[in-house]
Amino acid sequence: MKVRFNKFWLVFIALLDVIFIYSALEISFFMRFQNSYVEDWYKSFFLFFMLSFLAISTFVQMPNLYKRLSLVQILRSNFVVFLLHLCLLIGVLTFFNKADYSIPFIILSYMLSMLLTSSVRIVFVYLLERYSHKAYNHFNVAIYGNDKDAHKLKQYYEEEHTVGYQFNGLYYDENPEDPYGYGTDLRMLEQQCRSGKLDLVLVTEDIKIKGREVWERFSNVCDLYCVSLAISPQMSVELNRSVKELISFKDITMVLKRPLPLSYYSNVLAKRVFDILFSLMVIFLIFPILFPIVALLIKLESPGPIFYEQLRPGKKNKLFKCYKFRTMRVNANGHLQASKNDRRITRFGALMRKTSIDELPQFFNVLKGDMSVVGPRPNMVIQLEQFGKQFRSYSERHFVTPGITGYAQVNGFRGETREEGLMEKRVAYDVNYIENWSLSLDIKIIFLTVWNIFSGEENAY
Repeated sequence: MKVRFNKFWLVFIALLDVIFIYSALEISFFMRFQNSYVEDWYKSFFLFFMLSFLAISTFVQMPNLYKRLSLVQILRSNFVVFLLHLCLLIGVLTFFNKADYSIPFIILSYMLSMLLTSSVRIVFVYLLERYSHKAYNHFNVAIYGNDKDAHKLKQYYEEEHTVGYQFNGLYYDENPEDPYGYGTDLRMLEQQCRSGKLDLVLVTEDIKIKGREVWERFSNVCDLYCVSLAISPQMSVELNRSVKELISFKDITMVLKRPLPLSYYSNVLAKRVFDILFSLMVIFLIFPILFPIVALLIKLESPGPIFYEQLRPGKKNKLFKCYKFRTMRVNANGHLQASKNDRRITRFGALMRKTSIDELPQFFNVLKGDMSVVGPRPNMVIQLEQFGKQFRSYSERHFVTPGITGYAQVNGFRGETREEGLMEKRVAYDVNYIENWSLSLDIKIIFLTVWNIFSGEENAY
C-alpha cells in the first residue's frame, strides 16, 4: 500500500527547513558582510528563498521520504531540489533586473542550506528506517490472485521498498482441489492470517467463482485476526460491499473493506511520537507529585501492593500486563468487572476511579508500546471471549493499540456493561474512532477526558 505521508511530518520537516534555511542565510550574510543587521532588500531575498524552497521540496522531494532511500539518493534528491531552486532564483533575479545581490553570499547560502536540510532528511529517514525494523511495527502484506493486477502488485512491493511494509508473498490456486471451495493456497493464506503474520491482504482474483460462503468465511477470518482486507472495485459491486475508501497502487485501484488510517505507517509513527511525548510529560510533571500521596493513602487504607497488574488483550489480541494503582482490597475476584457500590473498592479507591487517578501508571504501558494515550479501552480477557462471540464488530477494536482513554468513554460509555446494548454501543464508538482516526481527534478526546474528570462522570466507579 502506498503510504499516506502524514501532514504532521510534512509540517514538522517544513518547520525544520524554515529554521535551518533562515539560520544558513543569517550566517552567510554575517560571513560575507561582517554585519548582523540585514537590510530590507536582503530580507525580501530571505523570504523568497525560504518560500520557494518549501514549494519545490513539497512537490518534488517530500512524498518520497517514506521510501528506503540510500544516503546517495537522499543527497541527490536534495541536490535536484536546490538545482531547480537556483534556476528559479536566477530567472526571478533576471526578470526583475536585480544584479546587485552578492554572488559570494548566494553561494554560501546554498552551501549551508544544502548541508543543513540534507542532514534533516538523513536523520529523519534513518529514524524511520530504524523504527520500522522492529517486528511489531512492520505491516506485513500478502496478495491473493493470479491475474495481471496481482503480478503488478507483487512487482510494486518488490521494487518500491516502502518503509514499514514487508511483502509476505503472492498466493493463488492455479489448479484448486475444489473449484467452489478452498484451494491449497487460500488455506495457506488463511493460516497466515490465523498465525498473526499478516496485517493486510489484497484480493485481486474474482472469488465469486468459489462462492459467497468461501468469501464470507475468509473475510470473517481476517476480521477475527485483525487483518485488513482490500478487494477490486468489481468484486465490491458483485459482493454488495459499500465503498468506504479507495486505495491506489500506481495505476491499480482497490477498495478497502474498512477505512483504517492507522494501517498507514506514517500515521502510526506520528501517533507513537505523540504518545511518547505526552506520556513523558505526564510521568515527569504529574506522576512525581501524586505518587507519594497516592502510595501513602493506599497503604493506610488497606494492606497490599500499591500497584495492580492484570493481563489485558492488546493490539491483535496479544496479552500484556496493564498497570493501575490498586483501588480494591486484595481479593480473589479481581478478574470480575467493578460494579456500582462494589464492596471490594476502598474509599480512596473510589475517589481514584472517579478522577481516573488509578489509570496514571498506564502511561508506562504507553512508553512500552503496549498502549496508546487514546484508543479503545482494553477489556478483560474474559470479556474478549464473551463479546467476541456476541458482536462480529467487537474484534475490530483490536486492529489498533488500546488506549488509556477512548472515544466511547468521553461519550458516556464507561464502567459496567451488563445492561443490554451498552457494549454494542461502546463497540460502535470504538469502531468509529478506528475508521476516522486523526491526531486532532486524539487531542480532542484528551481534552474531553480532562473536562469529564473535573465535571464528574456518572459511570466512573
